[in-house]
Amino acid sequence: MPFPPFFRRLFGDNPVKPYKIRKELLPLDVDAVETFRKSLIGCLIPTTMATLPSCLGIPDGSLFLFEDYPELQEKYASGGFNGMLLESTATSEEKDAWRGKWIKHPQGLGLYAPRLQGLFLRNGGSAGKYNIPGMPNIAGGFWDLLSSSGVSDVVYTTMGNAGGAFYVPYHSSGNDVATITTNGKKVSDKDGIGLDASRSNSEYGAQSTVMPASVDMIFGLYLGTSA
Repeated sequence: MPFPPFFRRLFGDNPVKPYKIRKELLPLDVDAVETFRKSLIGCLIPTTMATLPSCLGIPDGSLFLFEDYPELQEKYASGGFNGMLLESTATSEEKDAWRGKWIKHPQGLGLYAPRLQGLFLRNGGSAGKYNIPGMPNIAGGFWDLLSSSGVSDVVYTTMGNAGGAFYVPYHSSGNDVATITTNGKKVSDKDGIGLDASRSNSEYGAQSTVMPASVDMIFGLYLGTSA
């Protein structure tokens, strides 16, 4: 039985491949695709390849010459990097403060890539600005301290309550007592006040550096087709 007219218009008259869509129904706007491709020049592209192809560059401050990447020069000359450029005369302090920006070559031969390795990216209001690492505040306190003077210049201090990142260590006698001597005499007994930042925020102590949840991946800067 022949296909109904509607399906013949969609799939043609071949009943063996009924899901084959006719090429005429998928017109390809080559100009739009090319415009989109060129808009990606200078953007980070994730990849599964440990060795990057020639169209991608590592964002580590390397110099990419215009003679090698004419499309990179084309986008630069048309203002495609406006607002994301540092002058070649930028100081080291300026370069550190704006690590996400490209840097002009002194003779205009190319661009130095942003220095992004090891950094996290975020959608911020100051494009290219470097943000120093930070952690939340450590909060806590202790209160209800009672002191009394004893013999031999010994002061007995009862450690009352502690909260947040502070705590009173356990004492074998069951009493939270710190004994402090004066005049250089030996401390006979002490508990004191402990500080443990993880009591304030469980993320403290989980890493040796400031580290949000993350996965290391390979990213490359798309430079366009090479010469």
